[in-house]
Amino acid sequence: MPLERAWFAATLIFVLTSFKFPPQYFLYMLPFVVILGFDRLEPFLIADMLNALVIVTWFTPWLNGGNPLGASSPTQWISLARELILFGVLVYVVHPHILKWSLQPLPSETAG
Repeated sequence: MPLERAWFAATLIFVLTSFKFPPQYFLYMLPFVVILGFDRLEPFLIADMLNALVIVTWFTPWLNGGNPLGASSPTQWISLARELILFGVLVYVVHPHILKWSLQPLPSETAG
């Protein structure tokens, strides 16, 4: 595994296993997305949009159910979706052949 991929994997492991995942941690990952030159950016864009939703719902009581830390809060469900997407990216970084279909361009996109 190239050093850049190993650093990115280590960063993802740190972010995903930390007892907290503030939205600012997403900034740790963005340079690796550029350095590694992923073919598909959709997982990162969706995770970043979910990251913005965490910020919006955290400070808005009628959007977070009154308690952003509660298990039934939409903020926690959005955070869980963000982390599942990033976990999929981690699996791809460590074992590219497993999720190759999700981050590689479709054959119809490359022909033409």
